[in-house]
Amino acid sequence: MTAYEYIVSGGQLVALAALAVTVVIHLRKEQAERRRAVEVAEEARKLAAEQAESERILAARLETLHYIVSSNRSAVLTEAHRAFAAKQREGAEALKRVGSVDADPLNSQIALYLNQFEIVAIGVRHGAFDEELYKDWFKDTYIRAFSLAEPYIKGRRDYKNDDRLYEHFEGMVKRWKAEKGPEPVEQKGLAAEAD
Repeated sequence: MTAYEYIVSGGQLVALAALAVTVVIHLRKEQAERRRAVEVAEEARKLAAEQAESERILAARLETLHYIVSSNRSAVLTEAHRAFAAKQREGAEALKRVGSVDADPLNSQIALYLNQFEIVAIGVRHGAFDEELYKDWFKDTYIRAFSLAEPYIKGRRDYKNDDRLYEHFEGMVKRWKAEKGPEPVEQKGLAAEAD
């Protein structure tokens, strides 16, 4: 009797086949469990990333609101705004002259006022502030402030020989002007009185 005949006659072949089927089923179950574990891990990673992004957006919105409220309550910024508005009423040339010299006492107040707009643009650029929230609140005021401040900014850039001064402020204004949106809404704030 050959080994094959021996295995077949004793039912060993059926047992081996059953064992092979059991092993294959077990391996497939393990593969399916590994695939499911990978899928669960990927879903968890995606959920964690979505949660982190949601928290970042919320933090930026809260920081934007905090900034809006605190800047509107700042006596220093209010005084800087008044200085800007007073000089702006004298005309574009008066603003340009102030920007062209460091010695003018109004220069530091006007720079302080305009730096707030530059800070917002930089904060938006880096995700610290929520652009849509700030735009909804201050778009028209922001654009108007830049328009009124252009002579000062030009004088300052010429004097300092630096075209990068207030570049973020200017860039955000240009971007917002290019967008189509709802009709302007008058807002209360530091720049609203600049007219």
